[in-house]
Amino acid sequence: CLVALFELLFTYWLYHPASIPAGLKSSYKYYYEVYNFRIIQYEKKIISFNTELLYTLKPNTEIDFKNVEFNTRLRINKYGFRDDDASAMGPEIICLGDSFTMGWGLDDSASFPEILQRKTGKKVLNTGTPSYGTARELLLMERLDTSQLKYIIIQYCSNDKDENVSFISNHNKLDLTPLPVFKSYIRSYEFGRKYFPGKNFLLTSQVWMKKQFNKVYPLFRLSGQPYSEDFDSHEHAFTFFKVLQKFREKYKNVKIIVTNVDVNKYRGNTFIDELKRQADSAPTDETKNIIFVNSIKDLTDDDYFILDHHINSSGHQKVAEKLLEAIRMNP
Repeated sequence: CLVALFELLFTYWLYHPASIPAGLKSSYKYYYEVYNFRIIQYEKKIISFNTELLYTLKPNTEIDFKNVEFNTRLRINKYGFRDDDASAMGPEIICLGDSFTMGWGLDDSASFPEILQRKTGKKVLNTGTPSYGTARELLLMERLDTSQLKYIIIQYCSNDKDENVSFISNHNKLDLTPLPVFKSYIRSYEFGRKYFPGKNFLLTSQVWMKKQFNKVYPLFRLSGQPYSEDFDSHEHAFTFFKVLQKFREKYKNVKIIVTNVDVNKYRGNTFIDELKRQADSAPTDETKNIIFVNSIKDLTDDDYFILDHHINSSGHQKVAEKLLEAIRMNP
């Protein structure tokens, strides 16, 4: 009976994260990310396996996607993007990025690509695909109608680095996870998300206890949590530039806006500053059409979900405003 009562309390806190006691918040974030968090790229109803890109969003799909802090409707067009079919026909602006660009946790109209379309009056295509790195995002461009293209917006996130490093070391080719291995990740993910009586209380309290012991001596290794590495801005910028230069020649007459949207932990990163520094030392003809926009520096805790590491509607509004300013200053 005691376990049942605690399970009810811990479940209430999980679904009302603003009420989580401060001392439990980090344990809840760990539990959410490792045992509860629904991840689009591991949801078989939402993705379609692809031999060139590993997966895309499933074309012509409309499905609910929810986590404890949101319940949204995903509408995927016939090209595999969270946008309508018309936006893919001669867009003037193409937004490349991952789940941040896609508008994770928000209605379609609240994502920054949609805000840009309303504010600029230009046709904007949102190609954001969860967990894509810069290399896959730019490879998507080869499938798109770029006849009217004026701007490419590339949203960078810290988890792009591994894919970019792999792409460079593999002679500018994607080194994709073998499909059987990827499917095994999905099975492991599905198993970890299964509910059993007392799960929320027992696992969250277990994580909390391990954290307390680790404060005295690091006895327990809490593995599986993303974004655990330090952010090396130099390395992130260097590998990003390497990938971008592979594709830049195709779009030398298009303005490329590079911006950074990342998890709250990395909000203080200097990625854009480091990109500017490296661009200053590169030949002018390689960087003359590239515009750098630091979108993350104005974000606050209030612009993020509490447990989920994505930005909320106010965060997207701030990102859109920074990009709008860059577009207006570079017509």
